[in-house]
This record gives sequence, C-alpha cells and structure tokens, in this order.
Amino acid sequence: MAGRNATYARLLSIFLRWVGPLGGLCLAFAADPHAASSHFPIGFNLLISIHPPTLPPPQAPSSKSRSMAQHETTTAALNLGALGIENGCKVFHNLTYEQLADHEKKYNEGAFVANGTFAVDTGKFTGRSPKDKFIVKQEPSQDNVWWGEINHPTSPEVFDTLLAKATKYFSTVDRMYVFDGHCGVNEKSRLNVRIVTELAWQHHFVTNMFIRPEFASIAENFKADFTIINACNIVDEDWQAHGLHSEVFVIFNIEKHLAVIGGTFYGGEMKKGIFSMMNYYLPLNGVMAMHASANIGKAGDTAIFFGLSGTGKTTLSADPKRELIG
Repeated sequence: MAGRNATYARLLSIFLRWVGPLGGLCLAFAADPHAASSHFPIGFNLLISIHPPTLPPPQAPSSKSRSMAQHETTTAALNLGALGIENGCKVFHNLTYEQLADHEKKYNEGAFVANGTFAVDTGKFTGRSPKDKFIVKQEPSQDNVWWGEINHPTSPEVFDTLLAKATKYFSTVDRMYVFDGHCGVNEKSRLNVRIVTELAWQHHFVTNMFIRPEFASIAENFKADFTIINACNIVDEDWQAHGLHSEVFVIFNIEKHLAVIGGTFYGGEMKKGIFSMMNYYLPLNGVMAMHASANIGKAGDTAIFFGLSGTGKTTLSADPKRELIG
C-alpha cells in the first residue's frame, strides 16, 4: 500500500504541474501516512488552492479595500433565525482568500504546504458517501425524481428532526461562516446558494467552487434559492429508527430549498449537492443538464466531453490550442 500511495503522490504532483495554470480550483487527495491521528484515523489530505497559480480569483475585489469588520456580522443580520439558527457568536460572511488563510491558520484547521496550498484532513471520508444521501419524498417534487439506487427517499419528519439537530448545534458554536454566491453563470438559470459551515476551510472550499459576486451586491438583501447547513460534527444516533444507512446523513428537501449535512467532513458533498439541485431544476426550466467539459477552437467550434467522474473530461478538454470554457 505504501508503494502504491507513493506512486499516486508522484502522479498527482505531475498532474498538478500540468493543470495548475488553468487556475480556479486545485483539488486533490494526497496519501500521507503521517496525517493519520486518533481523531482522523485515515491519512488523507484534501488540497485546496488558496490562490490559483496564474489567474486571480474571479470577481474578487481586493481584500485591501475590504476590512474584516465588513465581513463580521450576526445571525440576525443574515436572517439565519429563519433557518432556526439563533446565536450571538461572530458570523463571517464571504471572506476573502487572505482572510480565509488567516482563519485556517488561527484555528489550526490544517497546514500550508510548500506551494502555498492549504492541506486539511477530511477524516474517514475521502470521497462522497452516496448511500448516505437522501431526498425528501413529498409532493410535488416526488414525481420529478428518479427514485432508486442513486436517489434514496426519506420522510419530511426525518428531515425536520435532523434539521432541528443541526440548527440546535449551530446555536451553540463560537463562530460560523456563511457563503453567498451563485451556481451557474447565466442569470436566467443560475441558483443563488447560501452555505453555512462551522469550519473556515469548508467556507474556502465553496468559495473556490461557486461564483463569488461583488461583496456589496450580497452584503444586504441576498435571497438564496437553495441553502445548505453543514453540521459535519454531529451524527444521527437514531439512524436505524430513521431508516438511514448509517449515522451520516446528507439530506435534501426540495420543497424547503434546504439541505442538511452531518457526520462527514468531505467538502464534495456540498458541491455535488448543489449540482444535484441544478440537475433537478434545469430540465424543469427547459435546460439540458450535462455532466461534461467543453472547449472551443479559434473558428468557434465547440467540443463537449461526456463521462463519469474521473474518466478524463477535464484532462482531454485542456488543449493548448483551444480555450477551456466549462
């Protein structure tokens, strides 16, 4: 296993040298036997680029013109009480990359590696837990969901119970982070997303993944189309009675435009969860959702690469003679 991990690490370093200049997001798992601990028994690190190698963060105003005070707010100011979160703690709203780095270091959430990347331990989950993902089965959305091995149903009562557990937990923490932004570029089809997390690095993750609007445009009166509450530190002790597969839960309630996560630190649950909601809403609005990458040639010819995760879409679309567009 050690030899295999070393091989993976070497291949990963070579891969990152090639894709690094693309900017935007540098995300990978690096096997590290020294990262294991009693709290996180599996030695894997999640690597998140703090600064894309060549391109500046899109639509990110200079942090020098935005003080930390502008980003410190309250649950009342962001109307988190509507979700059931009542807490007098500091709430950090749409932090800049520099501010995120300060928080990650201050709260010892991981370590900076040689190239400036911040590495964190995601615990026993180094990927998504698809068997623990559920969608609330209720009218009218239940007729638009393909129920089966992928989309597992649960009840509104189970969702409400776990939501209450998550919001009660968030009402006791000493700080939290709220990201407001967009999933999708087109104003006609994108989702306004709000993601509440306890950890700065998870705030960092969604800041990388989704579009960050100008801070002034979302500082007041932001209306989320969908919200995720990531209470990764709690589990469902009554999971068997609730009909779940384990104490871990990732549950989406389409009618309430709300999801709750518990028991897993893996950041991809937030990303893929919002993508799942896009895959639900877009076809209903006459838009075809595709799991693909695309590039465009100088003559305006577009190539689309379809495939499951890990099959090479991004690699194949990264052509030096063509522009990567999605």
